[in-house]
Amino acid sequence: MKKLRAAVALRTNGFLRKEANVRRFKVDDSVGGSCGIMLPDNPLVTSALHLPGQEVSAYSEVMMGKWKHKSSELVMRRCQDATLIISNGDGYHLGALLDGLGPFGSDIPRAMCESINSLWHENGKGVSSQDEILEFLLEASRRAIDTLVGKVLNGPKEELKKWEEELKEIRAEDPGATPRPKPVVPDIQKLDGFKGGTTIVMFIVHPDWRFFAASAGDSPLYLLEDGTVRRLFDHKTIWDDDGSGKSNTDLSCFPLRTYASFRNLVDSAIGIKDSDVPAMKKIDTCEGVLHPGDALIGVTDGFTKNAKILLDENGRIIDVSGEKDMQEIVNMGWDAEGIGMDIVQQTRTRMALLRAKGAYMEISYENQEVLVPADDDLGVLVLRRNLIP
Repeated sequence: MKKLRAAVALRTNGFLRKEANVRRFKVDDSVGGSCGIMLPDNPLVTSALHLPGQEVSAYSEVMMGKWKHKSSELVMRRCQDATLIISNGDGYHLGALLDGLGPFGSDIPRAMCESINSLWHENGKGVSSQDEILEFLLEASRRAIDTLVGKVLNGPKEELKKWEEELKEIRAEDPGATPRPKPVVPDIQKLDGFKGGTTIVMFIVHPDWRFFAASAGDSPLYLLEDGTVRRLFDHKTIWDDDGSGKSNTDLSCFPLRTYASFRNLVDSAIGIKDSDVPAMKKIDTCEGVLHPGDALIGVTDGFTKNAKILLDENGRIIDVSGEKDMQEIVNMGWDAEGIGMDIVQQTRTRMALLRAKGAYMEISYENQEVLVPADDDLGVLVLRRNLIP
């Protein structure tokens, strides 16, 4: 990872084999100039939001990947990305970007957004250190998982109760009658093997423009500072599992096609409960200051999978951060909305290249750059401190 400037302090917090105790909502807190929005409103559509302002502007968009391959067939699916923006009239701002994993991939991000929103209104403005944003994220994840596990159990329990009532009525009329099949209530113990979760990047900005951020998974958070883009958290892949604390294995060991096949595997996420990939294995935190013109830019891996991969003169992978592509986008000098829309447009264009062919493909560029596009959901979240004339 490139060395960060002194203005940003980065820290990795280990949660090896430590598990959490494992909802959709609409925020409308317009009192006092506050605004809270979660996207998408519907997991089957593309949603966008622009919050213009004199001192700060924000933009969020969630674009659903159109197709995925399954058993050589094209199957429609639900969007698994979600974003949350809460902007208070007193200068506090919260942003969160999530990318769901597993069978509950479209439910857990929404449950996390709901718990983050609830916790924010309880004590969000008190978050003023890396330790506190870490605890904030941990508590939000506990609430979300508890709620989701309860939902998984309560639905079948209600069905079982109805079945028992129906059985009494049927047997009262005909003791030998056979009712419909008995509903099955999941064994709570077996939920420890439940595979589902979400990656997340979250930041909280204070009125004095200090920011605190946290990350679990591979959704990158970029800092635009003095016109230069830097990725604050490295990509955490499943290969990084030796406890060394390093965020990237030597990618030059992997052929390009191998990397492209496994780049969606992560070793850190919120909500995963599995013997091999425990919940909250690692959470990175950082802090810094936004100066006029600076921006925090979060994207899900739908962007990085469609960003150029940099190779050395021998064709070995040396950079998959997406910094170069993001730098080219912000060089246009746009506000938050312009940056966000350009990210979406570039990613949509590159995804279309793959859809036209429908298989693995490599596109080579000058300067040892190669593109291996992938069709995926895309979430974008941009908050920029505007330049005031």
